Amino acid sequence: MPTNTTELKQLHAKLTAWIEQGQLPGAAILAMQGNTLLDDSCFGHRDVKKNLMLNTDSLFRLASATKIFTSAAFLTLVDQARVQLKDPVAKYLPEYNNLRTFTGSGDIQAATKVPTVEDLLRHSNGFAYGDNEPYQSALAAKGLVSVTPAGLDWSHSLSLREWAYALSEVPMEFEPGADVTYGLGHDLLGAVIETVTGQSVEAFFTEALVTPLGLKNTFFTVPAHRHADLTNFYSVKNENLICIEDAADSPFHTAPGAVSGGGGWDMLGNGGLVSNSRDFSRLLQMIMNRGSLDGVRVLNPESATLLTRDQTASIGEIFPGNGYSYGLAYSKPLPKKYQDKSFGGYNPGKMWWGGSTNTHFWFDPKLDFHGIFLTHTFPFRHLDAAETVDRAFYNHQRAE
Repeated sequence: MPTNTTELKQLHAKLTAWIEQGQLPGAAILAMQGNTLLDDSCFGHRDVKKNLMLNTDSLFRLASATKIFTSAAFLTLVDQARVQLKDPVAKYLPEYNNLRTFTGSGDIQAATKVPTVEDLLRHSNGFAYGDNEPYQSALAAKGLVSVTPAGLDWSHSLSLREWAYALSEVPMEFEPGADVTYGLGHDLLGAVIETVTGQSVEAFFTEALVTPLGLKNTFFTVPAHRHADLTNFYSVKNENLICIEDAADSPFHTAPGAVSGGGGWDMLGNGGLVSNSRDFSRLLQMIMNRGSLDGVRVLNPESATLLTRDQTASIGEIFPGNGYSYGLAYSKPLPKKYQDKSFGGYNPGKMWWGGSTNTHFWFDPKLDFHGIFLTHTFPFRHLDAAETVDRAFYNHQRAE
């Protein structure tokens, strides 16, 4: 790989040092400038105790980085005119006709709006993850979330349709379209997918994305012949790596009761996708190529372009300086004094996101540039490793 720049040499040295110090079990990085591969490297172990090394076949839990896959797959239904972005969710899930919402004082009242399909895609739907009260307690009362020392646990034994019905009985945090709060929209998209297509989310993904893009390493359920490629999952406590999910006993070996298009039902992301950097790169290349890759059209150009735009400009920001598209953030133009506070390398129009398992990706239409960082470590933003990788590649790109 062409890693002869100072930035990439330093990046490789940093990742290697973290692994040798026992701060990181392993990582995979990939970046491309146009059709030029800048880096495609693996570091460290998929299983530290057994000294099993990572390689390009190793599989990582994507957690919320699943959302960009869900958005792209869902837009194929829009292209086929089976769904429209402005359709009310209640068209497909009738129980969403009778929603309630919390008021600013914590009271509950009938909602005046029904979320649209687009509200699910851009997190303007009112169904957040549950960090705030009284919404969190309302979720817990329906058995949809529990609060643990490690964070919120969404594990459940419901089918996706049953889960969606239970969620409809929880008052929303806000009126649909009135605000942007990261949450459960992509899980509800999964329920819409199953209703519209009559397929499971997993079967639909295979048809819409996996087969046409030739994704050989992307699964909701890891097939038996690939179990050995799944990484262990680690937590860092008192500067020691502790295995909290052994790949040999992983829940990803069997299909969950409900597949999570949002990235997972518990702290480890179980229920979302597992994949690797090469497959992820193919998805990003397809989007940047306006919907096609290797002569195969997956999305109409107009739909692919939707994934490169700020879709919340008229509503709000996902957090300061960042709008939100359909499954990923949009870097807004910032005054120079704030640019060094951005996540990773800054460029207006950069699209990026990640997952709680410390997965991270970006693509930059203006620079024709994209990259992926995957690891298998908790807690989120451990070592700021994802940001370090992102910034190093932007520095490399600008030095060229």
